[in-house]
Amino acid sequence: MIQKAAALAETRGWDFDILSPLQLAVAIPSPRWRFYYTVNLFCSIDGGAWGFVALKDFEVMGKRDPEVSLAFGRLRQFFTPDEIDLLPTPQCMIRYMRDIEIDVESKVENQLGSAIDEALAQIDMAWTVLMLVNWGDKSAAEAIAHVNVSELRELSEK
Repeated sequence: MIQKAAALAETRGWDFDILSPLQLAVAIPSPRWRFYYTVNLFCSIDGGAWGFVALKDFEVMGKRDPEVSLAFGRLRQFFTPDEIDLLPTPQCMIRYMRDIEIDVESKVENQLGSAIDEALAQIDMAWTVLMLVNWGDKSAAEAIAHVNVSELRELSEK
């Protein structure tokens, strides 16, 4: 089943490595920023359940740590049932996790591709908030107010 995800990666020009028949490691470019997310895709034996974990390095400035934590707390409400976390130092990184149910009778690549595109747009939105808080000296409330309000509203409805 992971071959379907590999076919999607190849079609989109993503660097990938098949780690097992049920796991694929992929480097996926950010839609908005000039960096790559490290993404691990997993599928069930029957191909009906999929999940992925996206990771991005993130350095928290010591003086901004309380405000970054507050921003993460506020962002989490928009990502439920997906999960977004900040893994602790020394390997500080953003971790975003999503589970997907896929209809194996239809085109898996299309459903998986759409889910990944949507998730990356959400991660990029969170990255914008976190950049404003961490490096732009904005409060969590100010940073969230600066992102597209309709994006946040759409996220909270999902």
